[in-house]
Parts: sequence; C-alpha cells; structure tokens
Amino acid sequence: MKGVELNHKKILVTFLMHLGDLTLTTPFIRALREAAPDSHITMLVDEKLKDVVLHNPCLDEVITIDKHGRDNNILALLSCAHNLGVDMFDCVFPTRVARNGTAMTSRGRLVIRNAIYAEDFRPIDEHCNCYACRNYSRAYIRHLFKAEEIFGLRLLSVHNLHFLLDFTKKIRDAIEQDRFAEFRKAFWDQWEEKDERPEDLA
Repeated sequence: MKGVELNHKKILVTFLMHLGDLTLTTPFIRALREAAPDSHITMLVDEKLKDVVLHNPCLDEVITIDKHGRDNNILALLSCAHNLGVDMFDCVFPTRVARNGTAMTSRGRLVIRNAIYAEDFRPIDEHCNCYACRNYSRAYIRHLFKAEEIFGLRLLSVHNLHFLLDFTKKIRDAIEQDRFAEFRKAFWDQWEEKDERPEDLA
C-alpha cells in the first residue's frame, strides 16, 4: 500500500465471494487499518456472512446485500455503489461470466450455450453496437462454444466489456442529470426476468 494515501478517507471493501475465501481478507483488513488508522472502513458482504465480519475490530461498519436474491444483478450492485458514493470500481465479472458462456444484455442474462440459440441468427443484444454484435450471430457464437473454440469466449468478453462500459456511461449521465431513479425504473421495465425486479418497483 506504499505510495497511496489512505488515511482520513472513506474506504469501502467489497467481498462477494465464499466463506472459505473470507479468511484471506482478514490480514488485508488488518493491514488496511494499520495504514489508515483514521479512515472510516466499511465492508460490503453477502448478508449470510454478516455475522462472520460484524465484530471485526478493524471495521467501522458492515453493509449487506442479498447476493443470491434481490441483489443478484448488475444494476442492483451499481445502485448500491451509487447510494454509498462509490465513484470508481473494478471487477472481473464481465470476462468471467463470458468464459462460462453468459452474455450481459439490456434484457437480462443470455446463456449462449443453451439449445434455444442454435438457430438464432440475431446478434447477442439487438441494442448493442459492439464488434461481436455487429458481426456475429447468437447461433455462430453458440457453435464456437460447443466446438470449444476460444474465439467464442473472446467475442462474449468483447461484448460484455462493451455492454458494461456503455451501461455505466448511461448511469453516469443519469446521475449527472438527476434522473437516476427514472433510469433505474426504465431499465427494470425491459428486464425479462421479472422475478428479480426490486420490491420498490414491483
């Protein structure tokens, strides 16, 4: 942590992995507290792990989300980040899920391996202008995955990264124009997995 000024800051540590991995964060949190004794350190965890970290003396606050329920989607996590004042983040999510054959779209998750896409010649997302969507169909990308061609996961990674960058740009614009609530509602109105819709928009 040398070269980074951490003291007198508000620091959010996000941990959304499994219980076994939580032990790896303990020395990190301790080192973070030593480097930033006067900072307010908050940890965001799955609500099922709350009791494990709640009494950690190096933390000032613990915030929970429902990782496998109401918060199991990208907008819920970004809304949480917005509410907490987070303005910069990094995540392996778009490329990790791409390697497993999942695309991020404006209507929800699309699992390209599914047989339903074998003869679907539409782009991954008809509202996307990325290289993959301009040049290749769902059927072709599914064929690449079934044939274990690495080009398939590359195309999905390109798409997911483009989608996430475009999505966060729209969120930034909505926040700057003070219309994030309207943006959030419009997003959920076109989301196909209706059971994931937040309670306040049901």
